[in-house]
Amino acid sequence: MGQAKTGAFIFICALGLVWQYRGFALRVCLPIYLLAFAIDTWLRLQVMGEITRGPLQWHVNDPYVGAPEKGASLSQILTIWAVWLSSLIAIAIVWHRHVLGAHGVGPIAPLRPSLPLLYLAKLLGAWSLAIIPFSLFFGIFFAMISPSAFLDPESAHNPPLMGLIMFSLPGVVMGWGIMRLSLALPEAAIGQNGSIFNSWRITRAVAGALWVTAVLETALFAAISYLGDGVAAFDIRMAYLVENLTWFVPAMAGVAILTLLYEDLYHRCPVSDDGASSD
Repeated sequence: MGQAKTGAFIFICALGLVWQYRGFALRVCLPIYLLAFAIDTWLRLQVMGEITRGPLQWHVNDPYVGAPEKGASLSQILTIWAVWLSSLIAIAIVWHRHVLGAHGVGPIAPLRPSLPLLYLAKLLGAWSLAIIPFSLFFGIFFAMISPSAFLDPESAHNPPLMGLIMFSLPGVVMGWGIMRLSLALPEAAIGQNGSIFNSWRITRAVAGALWVTAVLETALFAAISYLGDGVAAFDIRMAYLVENLTWFVPAMAGVAILTLLYEDLYHRCPVSDDGASSD
């Protein structure tokens, strides 16, 4: 029960941190996010002539609702993924630097061109260690227990519970792994050369609590996905708009979780209300 309370507390505090610095989030982070969203929308319209909910389609039989007749090439899909990744890295860096600086955590090195590359290297390292092994494991696991669900998660023959498990279980496990490995990211954002392996060691003390935090973060993503499903039943373009705009909330919550954990575990100075309620 103690670990569950701690994990929920971490998640609630992360949302509280986003609210505390909502002015900075709306004034600085949101425009960066909206720029990536605008490029995404433009590319979909240019390539396919239609807005779709999911990643740019490979072919006409893509399971996404409203898939157009013309798919996107691999280079075009990688381009839009690079746009979103660059956007999220920029948001994370400016957020970490602003909040940690406001809380007196440092030293914070001057912002230099190599800093985003350092952040990207740490991010790819953490993601590779957390996502690749778990993706292989869950891919083999689901293919063994339910081949039809693995090959066609959207099939009407699959029970709804299976779709929920296939979406939620890998998300929780990989989210937990990413949080364990990613405290080097706030460190990189302020110009310090941290280690993802040291992050794993430091977060051992809250490893149990982070399972609960990962469940809550995954639930937030799932809620937005189900919201999009509901809106898509009436208007696919509105579903695309609703989903993409609301993804900003869990993205900011994820960045805030790393900020809180880094500040607490590395500097032993838990976040408190310092009066900067909207800066």
